[in-house]
This record gives sequence, C-alpha cells and structure tokens, in this order.
Amino acid sequence: MNIFVDNHHPALAHSLELLLGKRLGHRVVYPIGREWHEKGFFRVFSKNTAVGNFLEMNRADEAVRSEKSIKTASREELVDPQIRYCPDICNDVYQRTVSFEEFLKMPFEIVIASVPSHVKPFSRLVDQYKPFAKLVFQMGNMFEEFDFLGVENILNSTDRIIPAGIHNVSYSQEFDEKIFSYTPPAHSKKIMSFINYLADFKEGSVSTNLLGEYLPDYRFETYGSGNVSGVLTKTALVAEKMKECDFVWHVKKDGDGYGHVLHNAAALGRPVILSKKTYEKLRFGKFIEDGKTCVVVDGLDTKTLSEKIRHCGDPERLEKMSRAIRERFEEFVDFLSDGEKVKKFFETLK
Repeated sequence: MNIFVDNHHPALAHSLELLLGKRLGHRVVYPIGREWHEKGFFRVFSKNTAVGNFLEMNRADEAVRSEKSIKTASREELVDPQIRYCPDICNDVYQRTVSFEEFLKMPFEIVIASVPSHVKPFSRLVDQYKPFAKLVFQMGNMFEEFDFLGVENILNSTDRIIPAGIHNVSYSQEFDEKIFSYTPPAHSKKIMSFINYLADFKEGSVSTNLLGEYLPDYRFETYGSGNVSGVLTKTALVAEKMKECDFVWHVKKDGDGYGHVLHNAAALGRPVILSKKTYEKLRFGKFIEDGKTCVVVDGLDTKTLSEKIRHCGDPERLEKMSRAIRERFEEFVDFLSDGEKVKKFFETLK
C-alpha cells in the first residue's frame, strides 16, 4: 500500500518509515517539487529557503534511478521508475518522493498530514485527486490551538486528549533501538545538549553559561544548529555522542509533544536535566522522577543546580539513575505493540 506523507521533520519522517514501511510493509512516499507549494499543498514553511530544503528537485539523486535496487529505511527494494529517490543523509538510506504530476498518476490509499496547516490542503488534495484515499492527521506536538475541524483519523504520539468521535490511536515515534541501545554510564563528567539554538531557550534563573564556573571539572557540550559544538548530521553519531555523556541537558521552554532526544536518552540510559513543570503534562512526564531518572531544575539557581548535578553524578548514584531511566523506557515504550495497534487502526479508518 502506498502512503503519502508530508515531510517537515527528519526524525519524524524516519520514524514513520520504520513504523509504516519496515514494520507494517507499506511504501511511504513524500512530496518533491515546488509545485506542491505553489498549489497550496505544502504550507508548513513560508520562507523560500525552508520550502526549498524539502521540495527542491535537485534533492533527488537521479543517478540511482538507473540502478537495479536501492536501500530505504524499510528495506532493500527494486528501483521504481515512478519514484525520485532523495538521500536521507541522517540515516544513510533513501527516501521515496514524487512530484505533483507523479502523485496524480500513482495510487495512494492513505494521505498523512503531520502539521495543522496541512489538514485543509490535504483534505482538498484527497477530495480532488484521490477520493478513495483516507486522510490521517499525525499528531507529534500538542497543537493547543488546533480545533480538530475536518479530522476523522489521528495517529497520536502525544498525550493530548482526542475529542470523542475521532478515530485515533496512541503510539510512540519509532527509532532504531540498536543504535540507541542501553549503555552503562561513561563517567565522563560530560553534560550534553542537542537542542538547536540553545541560547534561544530560557528557563527560570538557570544559566548554562555559569555551569562551568560551579562545575569546573565537568564539560558542557552543545550540539545542533547554532551551537558551539557543531551539528551532528548522522543519527548514529548523535547516539555515539550521547553515550559519551553522563547527563543530557534538555531544559527547553514549551517542551516537546513527543521528544526524540528525550526518548533516545532514556533508551540508552542517560538521565535528563530538565524542567518538570514544562514536561509533567507532556508525553515524557511519566518518565520523570527527580533524583532517580532525571535532574529537575525547577526553583533552583545555577549554583544550587550545580550542586545537585554533582550529587547525582556520584558514580554509584549515576549507575542507578541510568538503569532507572532505561527501565522507564521499557515500561512506557513498545514499538512492536504499537505496530500492531497502528495496523488495526489503519484497517478501520473513517
């Protein structure tokens, strides 16, 4: 079965490929070509550069279309001449994409919008061009202002309550557990952040700039766009770096609806430094137990937080916290079970 999905977030796109493609055996296809934007079907970004990053035709590797087979996140598969293959540089595989004209020529049974701004356009896309396809909204953030108007099916990876009458299923966004496998603490005295543009996120009176003053024997590394330690393009490299640290810093205003970094950290056993106030009503909230699985910053100044980090960084205590957060991951995340739930969900779409 062909499933058409918008594409605005690399980790989300890869998770859907692992779930819908590798686990359930479907073929996930994304848009390519500015015609999608010009016709009003791709509206998640307004800036020309951002639109081009996802839709520019030169993203496709035309040379591989002459190959016999190609590696996607789902499987090694025969090259389809109808498909344009774009490198997923984060995971060393290819993504399937189609232009608007190519989309019209192919059968699609399901169309998935993953941001509120695509619900109406994709509804129009289905009505006008694929009347037998089912529209699904993938909810990866809380989208508090979203009114669910026109939505009948929701694939929900948040903890937001879905209104009665809407067909929905709760699941966790999948990632490769072999890459993010449990690893005992490195006892490196490193704290790492993977938040893009970390300086833009503020929380209370805690200052990352002052941590070094109070924790001179610790090293604070910041990865991602706009950060001093640089960008980690490869998912596997993110995992390698995360395994090198003792704590993952994720003090992030407004939090995450799902939170790949948080779940990655829990999977490989790294306690997270965060605000419980931010996350207690979000999906990761059930993972949080101050001093056991996480280090909570709420109500602390930088000096007091530094003392708390040093306390939790005691080798024996850190080992216990590492195992405890991994146990929370095992308690709350089951990709195999989620696959079965999503399979049944797809069988009864409205």
